[in-house]
Amino acid sequence: MNKTLSAALLSLALSPLAAHACDNACKVAAVESYLTALQTHDASLIPLTPTVRRIENNLITADTEAGLRKDLTTSAKFKLILGLRDKQIYVAGDEVFVIYTVDAGIKNWPQLASGRTFERFRVVNGLIDQIEVVVYTSAGKAVQPPWPAP
Repeated sequence: MNKTLSAALLSLALSPLAAHACDNACKVAAVESYLTALQTHDASLIPLTPTVRRIENNLITADTEAGLRKDLTTSAKFKLILGLRDKQIYVAGDEVFVIYTVDAGIKNWPQLASGRTFERFRVVNGLIDQIEVVVYTSAGKAVQPPWPAP
């Protein structure tokens, strides 16, 4: 093999696009880190692209990595998240779909609300690139969303 071809192959192998083959377990791990951050309010460990976009109920809530990390860490709406439960995860290609119930309120006070949540993530090379969220809530009472519980 000539030196030019060897150098080209080495360059390709070391490129960011080839740096990381991401199987289903890798994609789920990326999404799980996001779900953990929702509960811990620490977004520092989420693998995100610099141009990640988050859309919630058809509104863009973040369009940069820094913006999303700041929102997840400091926003009052995320600080109210007490926990997630009844989680279901599905993977299809580069997309991960998660359905769960989120409980919100103030710690050591009565729960304010629960909401059934659907999130679609696009995970490319182990990094979350898109998040689309639909939240169905009902303050102060059990939620009966338009889709079935697990």
